[in-house]
Amino acid sequence: MSEANATGVSRASRASMDQRWQPSTGRAAGDSRSREGLVTEAQRATAGPEVVQFYAARNPAINIEKSFLNVDMVNDGANGFRRTESIAEVVAYGDARAERVKPGLGEGNTFGVTGVYHLPWAYCELDGTTYAAVNDDGSPRLDKSGEQVMLPRYRIIPGREGEAMRYFEAVIAFKASLLPDGQRGIHGYSINLDESRPHLQEISDCFYAAPSKKDPLAMRNGFSKAFGRHPKDPMVEVVDPKTGKTKMVREDASMKMERYHKELKQYLIERGFEVEAERDEARHDRKLSLADYKEVAHDRSVIAAAEAEIEAAALVIEAESEQVAQRTLVVDDIALSAIATAERTEMEAGLVAEATVQQAEEVAVGAEDRGYRRGLSKGRSEGRATGRREGEEIKTAAEKSAERTRAEADRIRRLAVLDTQRQQSEHEERMREVNEKMEAARRWEAQAFAEEQRQVELAEAASRTLREAREAKDAYETAAEQLEINKDELPHLREQFMEEKKFNTRNGERSLAEIADAGAKDKLLKTFGPSADPSVLTVTRGQAKERKAAAAQTVKSAMPTQGQRPVQRSSSVQRQ
Repeated sequence: MSEANATGVSRASRASMDQRWQPSTGRAAGDSRSREGLVTEAQRATAGPEVVQFYAARNPAINIEKSFLNVDMVNDGANGFRRTESIAEVVAYGDARAERVKPGLGEGNTFGVTGVYHLPWAYCELDGTTYAAVNDDGSPRLDKSGEQVMLPRYRIIPGREGEAMRYFEAVIAFKASLLPDGQRGIHGYSINLDESRPHLQEISDCFYAAPSKKDPLAMRNGFSKAFGRHPKDPMVEVVDPKTGKTKMVREDASMKMERYHKELKQYLIERGFEVEAERDEARHDRKLSLADYKEVAHDRSVIAAAEAEIEAAALVIEAESEQVAQRTLVVDDIALSAIATAERTEMEAGLVAEATVQQAEEVAVGAEDRGYRRGLSKGRSEGRATGRREGEEIKTAAEKSAERTRAEADRIRRLAVLDTQRQQSEHEERMREVNEKMEAARRWEAQAFAEEQRQVELAEAASRTLREAREAKDAYETAAEQLEINKDELPHLREQFMEEKKFNTRNGERSLAEIADAGAKDKLLKTFGPSADPSVLTVTRGQAKERKAAAAQTVKSAMPTQGQRPVQRSSSVQRQ
C-alpha cells in the first residue's frame, strides 16, 4: 500500500494498462461464446445475482454486497455508451462487427482485445473488509505459521468518486485512440467496485471499415496495425546490444506497447490525474502467452526456493564450521595440556625419586651415625639399600603414572584429530553438495532464461510469419477479387490445376481431371448415346461456344428472308 493509502495524503501512483489478445478458433459461433464468457464475467452485475454468486465462489476477492455498485456499459452505435440492459446486446454488437470482416476470421486471428485498468492508489483507501487469499490452483494461501492469509479490499476515497469516474472515462477514450475503428471498436466495459481494488474491464476489436463495390459494409482485421508488426509502422532508433551502436528498425509489438504505456501516462498527466510520469522499470509491459508465463514463473519460483534453501544451508554449514573450529581449538588445548601434564608429572616423579633416594641416603647416614656400634656396618648397608629400593619404587610408580597420562593424552589427541578430520570431511561433502546445488540452480536459471528468450523469439517469429502470411493472403485475395478472369481464354491453366489437384477415392488417388473425364464421359453417353463422337470430350468450352456460334450463324444464313417466308399455317392445321 502506498503512503497515500496509509496516511490519507494524495500522492501520484502508477497508471496501469493490461492488454490481452483473444485468438479465434476460426468458428464464428465459438468466438461468440468466448466473447459472451468474457462479457459475463466483467458485467456480472447485469448478468444477475446467480452469476455474481458463481464468480464469487471462484474469486474470494469479490464482495457480493457491493456488486450492485458496478457500472456496466454497452456501445450505443452512435459514438457513445449507454447502460447495459443484457449481456446479449453486448455480444450481439460484437457478432455484428465480426460478421462484416472479409474474408472472415481464420484460426489464430485475434477476434477480441480485453483491457484492465486499475484505479491509481492516490484515489483509493481501505474499506474495512478482507478476504481469504488463494493460490493459482484455488487452494488457501497460508503464511509461514500455517495461518490463512487475509488480504484487504479498497474503495474510492469518499468525495473523489467524480474524479475516479472521469479517470475511467479517460482510459476508455485513450483505448479508443489505439483502435483502427476508434470508439466503435469498443463493445462495452464495466467499472468493477466489488473486488479488491476498483478497476475497469473492457472488450474491443481491431476491425476497421474496408468497403468494396460488392460489399459497402465490409471490414478488415487491423490487429497488426494496432498491436502487432505492420509494414507501414514507422522506423525507430534503437541501440544494438551487441555493438552498442544505434540503428533504425521497424517498430515491433513490444516497442508499440512500451510507447502506448508512455503515451497513456502523458495523456493522463495532461488531464490532471495523479499518476507517475516515469516508467516503473520493475514492471515489464511485454507479456508471454498465459501458458508460457505460468511455466516461466513456476521455474523462477522453484529456483528462488532452491537459492533460499542453499543460502540457509550455507549459513548452517558456516555456523557448524565455526563450532568445529572452536571444538578443534579446545581439543588441541586439552591434548597440549595433557602432554604438558604428563611431561610435568614425569619430571616431578624423577625429582621425587631423586629426593627420596637422597633422603634415604641421609637417613642411612643418620642411622649410621646414630646406630649402635655392633650394627653400624649392617645398618648402613641396610639403610642405603632400603632408601634405594623405596626411591626406585617411587620413581617406577611415577614413570608408570606419567606413561599412563601420556598415553591418555595421545588417545585424546588421536580422537580429536579423527573427529576433526571427520567433521572436516562432512563439511567438505556438504560444501560440495551446496556447490552442486548452486551450480544446478545457476544452470537451471540460465536454461529457464534461455528457454524464456527462445519462447519469446519463437512467439515473435511465429506471430511475424503468421502476420506476413495473412497480409500476403489478404493481398492475394484483394488482387483476386479485382482480377476478372475470362475462363474461356485460360483452358490450359484450368487443365493444369485439375491435373495437379488430387483426391483419395475408392479406386485410389485420382486427379480432379481424371474424375472430371469420367464424369464427362458418363454425361456424353447419357446425352448422345453409345454412337457419340468421342472427340467431343477434347473440345474446350471456348471451342464449343465458337462452334455453336458458327452453327447458329450457318442456320441463320440458311433461313429465308422476311419477304421469302412461306405463309404460316394456322395452329389447327399444324396440329393436324
